[in-house]
Amino acid sequence: MTTLTCHHEEVDDDVRTELEEAAAAYLNAPKKLQAAIVRAGEQGETAVEIAKTISFAYSPDYVARIIREALGPRRPGRRKAD
Repeated sequence: MTTLTCHHEEVDDDVRTELEEAAAAYLNAPKKLQAAIVRAGEQGETAVEIAKTISFAYSPDYVARIIREALGPRRPGRRKAD
């Protein structure tokens, strides 16, 4: 196993594990976020509502594109009121 070193000191196993887990979460985050966006779109949430919920990590236009690519175009008009 390769030892990760920083400024001539070995990084302990806990830190190495933390780095590996953080990197994996970072790499998987876009897929998880896009899947959640599609689920919200399936439930009738609008792109603007979703974008607000995710603190505009993606723009409403990009959210709409993700939904369109996964589900096809929506019917014209706003979703039905509850």
